[in-house]
Amino acid sequence: MRVNRAIGALGGLALSFSITFPAGAAEPIIVGSVLDETGGLNIYGKAMVDSTNLAIKHINEQGGVLGRQLKLVSYDSQSDNAKYTLYANQLALQDKAVVIMGGITSASREAMRPIMDRNKLRRRWLGRSRTSARSSTCWRRTTTTATSRRIG
Repeated sequence: MRVNRAIGALGGLALSFSITFPAGAAEPIIVGSVLDETGGLNIYGKAMVDSTNLAIKHINEQGGVLGRQLKLVSYDSQSDNAKYTLYANQLALQDKAVVIMGGITSASREAMRPIMDRNKLRRRWLGRSRTSARSSTCWRRTTTTATSRRIG
């Protein structure tokens, strides 16, 4: 179930990038991930890391996105909001990621949001709750208002 959601999330983002791909580009598309592999939230983070890795592998085995492979650059936030900020900056400025996935808690998502907005990165929050109406509204609002960074 979680793997299908991760593949769907990456596939949806891939389709939204289709307008900005230059023809014939062969470089991989950098997908960033900041998740809790260790720390207090690792019980949730480990499954999300595994799902993200599996989704990237599956998409690449199917030919990538419009002929380009995805390259996952991931960081372990260790359940520390300061590290979410640090790694989001690193993904945006050094790694040149076009999308960052992560944010198990609202606080971690809010820590990364200004960096992603400033750098015009797409974001995908993987930590939303299916049962919370407020969380679901936040999910729709943040994913539909994100702007895109030009790829290429």
